[in-house]
Amino acid sequence: MKTRKIEIIKTAEKRITRHGIHKTTLEEIARDLRIGKATIYHYFNSKEELYRSTIEWVIEEYLNSIKIIFENENNNQEIKFHEYLTHKLMMQEKFPLLYILLDGNTSDSIFEWEKLLIKKMLTEEVELIKLFDNSRLGKNGEAKKNKKIEMLVHLSNGLIFSNSISKKIESESIIELQALSINTLCKIFMDED
Repeated sequence: MKTRKIEIIKTAEKRITRHGIHKTTLEEIARDLRIGKATIYHYFNSKEELYRSTIEWVIEEYLNSIKIIFENENNNQEIKFHEYLTHKLMMQEKFPLLYILLDGNTSDSIFEWEKLLIKKMLTEEVELIKLFDNSRLGKNGEAKKNKKIEMLVHLSNGLIFSNSISKKIESESIIELQALSINTLCKIFMDED
């Protein structure tokens, strides 16, 4: 992608994360970048197209970050899954717009294409983990292994929001609960059937 286009997307991501899509204008994004609004229109036909491109870019960055974890040949599968789960716990900090989109508790209404992108992202996340699985998850057939990976992705998403709730109520045992949750999920998914 062209450098200017990425700059626009990154700036849109920051502004949309802070103010929501409905309160973000192309004028504000252009002002943040110190460019003319016409420059944005050179790359995007509308605010919705920019928003969609921003979401697609964030999802791509998120999936690439997971791929990096599983490509690390210095770590065994158990360490990779532990890093993957720890990484997901950091979604709110590392990928705040994606977190907001998955949370769905914003004042902004969700577009149909957002639902499709979320579904596609979750499917790609499952497929990505399958690529690097090394057949350790479940020895009783491909279908059972695939179901375990799908469960891992969905349960780890639940872990993200559990983490968020613990932060909101300032739970003193948040670190212990996070470590216990990650270790428990790793144990469940690393145990051979």
